Amino acid sequence: MSTVAITGVGGLLGRRLIEALEERESVARVVGLDRRAPYGLTPRKLVFREADVRSPDLADALQGVDVLVHLAFQLEPHHDEEQLRSVNVEGTRNVFEAARRAGVGNVVYPSSVVAYGARPDNDFPLTEASPLRGIPDFPYAQHKLEVEDWLRGWTLQEDTPAVAVLRLAPLFGPDVDNFMTRVFESPRVPIVKGHRPPLQFLHPADAASAIVHAIEHRLDGAYNVAAEGWLSYDEVTAIVGRGTVEVPEEVAYSTTERLWAVGIGDQPPGMVAMFMHPWVMSCAKMVGTGWHPRFTNRDAVASMAVEHARYVSLLGVRTRWATVRRLLAGGGLLAGFALWRATRAWSRRRGRDEG
Repeated sequence: MSTVAITGVGGLLGRRLIEALEERESVARVVGLDRRAPYGLTPRKLVFREADVRSPDLADALQGVDVLVHLAFQLEPHHDEEQLRSVNVEGTRNVFEAARRAGVGNVVYPSSVVAYGARPDNDFPLTEASPLRGIPDFPYAQHKLEVEDWLRGWTLQEDTPAVAVLRLAPLFGPDVDNFMTRVFESPRVPIVKGHRPPLQFLHPADAASAIVHAIEHRLDGAYNVAAEGWLSYDEVTAIVGRGTVEVPEEVAYSTTERLWAVGIGDQPPGMVAMFMHPWVMSCAKMVGTGWHPRFTNRDAVASMAVEHARYVSLLGVRTRWATVRRLLAGGGLLAGFALWRATRAWSRRRGRDEG
């Protein structure tokens, strides 16, 4: 029986992973690492240790650990890119070095499809042999790329753990709220003129099951993880049930760039590429190890759409449709401005607190 440590245990995937490992006889203990104890979690196997991924004494918290799952990575874009990089890149390097010093045998690192990038000449579908090129002007994608580039050299050194890199498709499903789902909360879903790329997703339950599979089978190397196949852009917007608006490419880039520059919106300009060029993956290699996704792309999008139907997102502000209707009915300009300010403050706090 093994001891599994999870960084970022308080996040969506961390919570699901704890629940999954609670049922596994092969796992005796789960060490949860985060800056705050996860609210409402009391599984019998969980031992919580307060820790920051940038801490120089992180190895102390990993003593006696057999497998480490590194989930502490800030997904939400925000404008303090130096702080974002300190967690995502420097923090991740520190975690891997701490794992080596503590004698951890295996590390599972969930990367992302964005490490491949979204480009017109991408392989279709992408395989683990496809080049990693990231997405300029999209810090999250560039951080995932930088970590993977670093890992290739690091794993060749002596005494490093075996590392399974799981390149996950965007999570869609219950409890998922991120920069991608909020695009589909827009009053009208944007379409870059002349571009309707196929889209691919991953249900959070399947993401957790893939990580458990990597733990139990001690996987080593890179694996794509996604629902099998993909959906057309029109299929996704039909499932979401919102209208669309077509935007010229130059307008999509320039508008997103200006809004981001003045601190409005939560989509950095590089993210536009994900709505122009293909980035879907083949997960045949992962399936070949015995893992199978339970949920289809349609399942993931439909469950997201049901949960998000009551919300609307615009220019970085997320609120309920009912609130918008009340403000419009009452001519609430000042109330609307106050709501915008409060929502922006909440978004920034959340961005600082994650990871």
